[in-house]
Amino acid sequence: MRRIPLLLTLLLLLSASALTAQSFVVKGIVRDAETGEAIPLATVRVSGSILTAMTDDQGLFATHVPRTGVVLEISRLGYQRAYYPLERVPDEPVEIGLVKKDITLAPVLIEAGLQKVLKDDKLYVKDYGFWEEYLFVMVFDENRREFKLAYINERDSIMDENWGPEAPTSLEYDCYGNVHAIGKDFACQLYIDNETIQYYQDSVHLYDAYVRPCIGNVGPYYYYAYRQLNDQVLDYYAHNGITANGDFFFHLEDERRIQQIIDPSELNPFSDYVNSEAMARGMSPKMWKRLSTLNEDTQFEKLAFFKPVDAPLHVVGNNVLVFDHLTNYLRIFSPDGFHKGDIPIDYHRLPKWDSFIIIDKIRGEAYTRYVRNGYSTLHEIDLETGQIGTGIELPREFPEEITVRDGVAYFLYREANYDDTRRLYRYRVKD
Repeated sequence: MRRIPLLLTLLLLLSASALTAQSFVVKGIVRDAETGEAIPLATVRVSGSILTAMTDDQGLFATHVPRTGVVLEISRLGYQRAYYPLERVPDEPVEIGLVKKDITLAPVLIEAGLQKVLKDDKLYVKDYGFWEEYLFVMVFDENRREFKLAYINERDSIMDENWGPEAPTSLEYDCYGNVHAIGKDFACQLYIDNETIQYYQDSVHLYDAYVRPCIGNVGPYYYYAYRQLNDQVLDYYAHNGITANGDFFFHLEDERRIQQIIDPSELNPFSDYVNSEAMARGMSPKMWKRLSTLNEDTQFEKLAFFKPVDAPLHVVGNNVLVFDHLTNYLRIFSPDGFHKGDIPIDYHRLPKWDSFIIIDKIRGEAYTRYVRNGYSTLHEIDLETGQIGTGIELPREFPEEITVRDGVAYFLYREANYDDTRRLYRYRVKD
């Protein structure tokens, strides 16, 4: 068993334990109030805090709660938000029922062909992000010459506009799928309540320390990556937020590039600073970053030859998938890090492949991208065989920030090379 680095150990403990000192654990299940069926991927949040859990495929959840007297907020796409007050420490797992939303107006029909999400030609999109059925957008209003934060409902109507504490610079997802507005000195988790934008505000420092390092979550498990040796070594760790135990579950290293790093040849600029493998492995990621900026040779080597080892981790349903593009396998793990098996993959060896994995979280499907002459083609990856399906080409050159949601691709597009503003489009890639 590989030893967890000290700094990462501290981070794992801080992310779930330090914020919840003297807390207690609440376990429960979220069900459909009408049918009684378990609801997976529901978000359970301690109101007014960043403490969050997500239900597994059986609707079960477990989360730390700092004290009694707080309220749990439970939300899920297609259901009304529910509130569960905790006046005392529950003796048994709690059971929470969610009521389906009564949508009286039909949502926008997304048909075949390219569609512009915002019809107003005076609005340009700087960034976007989905939360439940809502679409948050940072738009530039050409008439008012200002940016604003808004959300779009299922009927493509712009609803509330809200800056929050100040103008954000970007929108980011956390490992639960929540959307955060990020500014220079703040990070706000966004949500909708009573048809208005609401937010939990935190400092960028707390966001960087506790939220951004987490790359995935299912049930009580949180997943973190640790890179070393000039990004040629990658370790993944699973941390149980209830027991505060963290353990290594996947290791990958590019042996060829590691040998090149310590090669005394003059063709390798790193050899002036690293003369043994033990020395290379003992250097911190921060030191490698400094070495990579020493001169033009090291910068070129970093960009051209020493790209980070490529094996992105994604949570799909109740599985943790590692797309290992170095050794040509799709690695499948259970939430606790148990290795369930490997599937051979070769799509990444095809011409024009871009190191890009997109997860459709609504359908639990994965896509990869190929780029030719500026046009992107998406192929679905069969998660049982590792093979790819027929490609769908997005009908715009150089699309940016591509996501796939319920079979529909969303992307930003600059309509002119000289124009920094972008528009948001969608294009159905699967029925």
